[in-house]
Amino acid sequence: MSRMKTPAAGIQFLYGKYQNKNDKNEKAYNKWYGRAVILSTLDTDDVAQHMMEHGCVYGTDVIKGVLEKFYDCAVELLFQNRRVKMNGLGTLCMGLVTTGAESESEFGPKNIEKARIYLLPDATTDQQLSGAKLRSRMNFSGSATSSFVNLDNFEGGSGGSGGGGLTPVEPDNP
Repeated sequence: MSRMKTPAAGIQFLYGKYQNKNDKNEKAYNKWYGRAVILSTLDTDDVAQHMMEHGCVYGTDVIKGVLEKFYDCAVELLFQNRRVKMNGLGTLCMGLVTTGAESESEFGPKNIEKARIYLLPDATTDQQLSGAKLRSRMNFSGSATSSFVNLDNFEGGSGGSGGGGLTPVEPDNP
């Protein structure tokens, strides 16, 4: 089974700088934080084409079919309270966002606000796709606040030092 290749040395991973303006969080207010810059989103067709360009022996139609079947099966398994491990990448699992109840007997479906699918990065392989080990493999020599990327055309998640990315926003049509 082939494993993912480590990105070539010297590839820049872009990040954006932003100042937290949420005055409800005194510790984070007015401090500067970073977020990953997401330049584009590839759909199933794009990923299939990308895989084919890396020397895959199958055409985009077969690759796309496998990816779509994986999606169908992964969702089915997640709804059956199972995790789906993709060796070398990570494990998909379900999580819930709930509100508290005064007692165990009072807790029920009404307390479940959202269900989410999470990817827990695989930290057991040479790839080390989680935490500090992943960070140590990345080249952060370029910031998106340079002339490289105009941060006025990006939006990101909530403030703080947490994750989230900066995603391009389409400019309004004139």
